Amino acid sequence: MLIFLEKNKNLTRKERERLLKRFEILDVAANLFATKGFDGTKLEDIAEASEFGKGTLYNYFENKEDIYVEIINRITDDYLSELKKISTKSKTLCEFISQLIDYLVEFVAVDRSAFLMLLRLRTEMNAIEKVRKSKVIKNYRIEATKIFKSKINLAIKNKEIEKINPDHFVILFRNLTFPYFHSILIMKNKSRSVLQTKKDLVEAGNFIVATLFNGISKR
Repeated sequence: MLIFLEKNKNLTRKERERLLKRFEILDVAANLFATKGFDGTKLEDIAEASEFGKGTLYNYFENKEDIYVEIINRITDDYLSELKKISTKSKTLCEFISQLIDYLVEFVAVDRSAFLMLLRLRTEMNAIEKVRKSKVIKNYRIEATKIFKSKINLAIKNKEIEKINPDHFVILFRNLTFPYFHSILIMKNKSRSVLQTKKDLVEAGNFIVATLFNGISKR
């Protein structure tokens, strides 16, 4: 709350209240999209769960699709911002991937709804069509791919790794991390604590880095 107030201190009280209500709706909707999916979630569900009338929702969003796309935009915006920071801080590809994995582990452990939404997005065709039109998503894909490929090409140039196809590495990484983390989570007993679950994710992340850069064959 303090961070929110600091970032929006120049807004009027009425504007801050409106923004807080908007965030509340997005937060509730993210939980519903994560559990029921895009097609399974209705605007009425969001109105009921957020304790706002359906008519009130129209004061903040045009429709369900508008809510969904804004949530995905916020997630990818945050991710791209962190990706740029990690790219600047890391000197090698291994450091870059390790720090990125650390960030993703924290993301999965803390924001489970956002994580599950991204997983569902991979298979929900109607949601994919809505998101595909977003300028934020288009920019994210271009910028994120550019960062990855730059790091890979530099690693090849510095003889840190063998000469590989950067596009293939990007595809591999994107299709490896979240599905793997999800498998680790659902394999665990539901009674396990959050700390134990996060420990599992950290171990999974370390395994990804070790496998990518060291392989599993005995040397």
